[in-house]
Amino acid sequence: MVMRVRAIPDLLVEHLTSLAVLWKAWRVALTSPDYTLNDFRRLEERLEAHLDGLREGRDKAISLARKRLVGDPAESFAAASFLLINSENDSETTGEVINVFQRTEGAQLAALRDAMMRAPTHSLLPQLRELLAADKPAVAVGAAEILAIRNSLDPTARRLQEFFVNEDPSVRAGAWRVAALLDSAPPGNRVASRENPASE
Repeated sequence: MVMRVRAIPDLLVEHLTSLAVLWKAWRVALTSPDYTLNDFRRLEERLEAHLDGLREGRDKAISLARKRLVGDPAESFAAASFLLINSENDSETTGEVINVFQRTEGAQLAALRDAMMRAPTHSLLPQLRELLAADKPAVAVGAAEILAIRNSLDPTARRLQEFFVNEDPSVRAGAWRVAALLDSAPPGNRVASRENPASE
């Protein structure tokens, strides 16, 4: 029994590390023609298997995940995924993820966005809607993506139009992903289409 207790932290670290590695593969799979739907499903199953492993040591796993929430992007994804899935009704923990999300950038911002897109985020919806007005466009468009995949984004929100003309190419790319999730074209294209019947 003593040996088993000592082994638990090492197993939990292994699960978090494996989740981090799988996130990188998951990101590639989203746009790679080399992945079939079945390949992607198997990848999702592996992600879920490691999350299940973390649930076995819930309290210890939460402590480890909190320490990895800031730092390497892949580790941030793993940590946030577990924290969100196991703490949806814990406002302190979910608030911690949101706070890191709104003050980070680049690859780590994308990692936390991906984690929130995959995890139950119902309790986070009000905060995500507030982030649509964030000063940092990258944070705002990330929040828009999470809301869009949850069918909780107003497609007429004025901020969405701004994303398409933002000087940051990553924000414009995010705007197109939001448009795809909403199954709509950007406002400018809809106007051009109406003014040019030949384009229809």
